Amino acid sequence: MIKDVENFNVITDDQERQSRLALCNSCEKQTTRLGAPVCDQCACPIEYVISYKFKICPLEKWDI
Repeated sequence: MIKDVENFNVITDDQERQSRLALCNSCEKQTTRLGAPVCDQCACPIEYVISYKFKICPLEKWDI
């Protein structure tokens, strides 16, 4: 779900990306598909979901 249209193509900064990655890496819903970490809840590659401002954690683990 896109919460803020203005942020649709905005890339997260390094600090936010690292914070999201740490939360994803400790999440029980992270799995691996084709050798890459994937969110089992939303089926997105972790590198993709942590990189864009408009993406949200479906389990509401990220601060927005």
